[in-house]
Amino acid sequence: MKETAELLNKTYESLHIRAMKLESALSSGGFDCSWGWYNYYGADQKEIRYYPLPVITVHGLGNLFLELNSCYFTATYTKNGLLSLELEKLARLHRFEIYVADDTTLTVFNPSDDISEIRTKVFSVGCESFGICVYMPSEQDLNSVREVLAEFRVPEDMIEN
Repeated sequence: MKETAELLNKTYESLHIRAMKLESALSSGGFDCSWGWYNYYGADQKEIRYYPLPVITVHGLGNLFLELNSCYFTATYTKNGLLSLELEKLARLHRFEIYVADDTTLTVFNPSDDISEIRTKVFSVGCESFGICVYMPSEQDLNSVREVLAEFRVPEDMIEN
């Protein structure tokens, strides 16, 4: 049991340090954020992480979930807010999926879909709120995380909190 506790402590220490560094980097880059430990329902794997993950809330924008070897950004937008994003540009940089905000199991767009059909797919869904989940391999390049987050800034009335 002692070895297990030591391994968990080392793992969580690493996650804690990563969260603190990322929160500091985002704050110094002009983002209002805070962080804490939360469980996570993965829209891509349809599973719950029963162990807590550090989640950085970027106020007025969305959440960054830190996994052991990656991070995910999630946000919820109105239809107009989502369509105001440069989704084609985002698709060249990162894998992402879009889902119905009220039912995360209803995927509207996933990385294997044709990006040229994304706007048609969003318009064909009879809802007004959508979630987006952007998969990033790591937050090690803090500037790239800040750049991705900057892409998600839209007028406040287009974000669903």
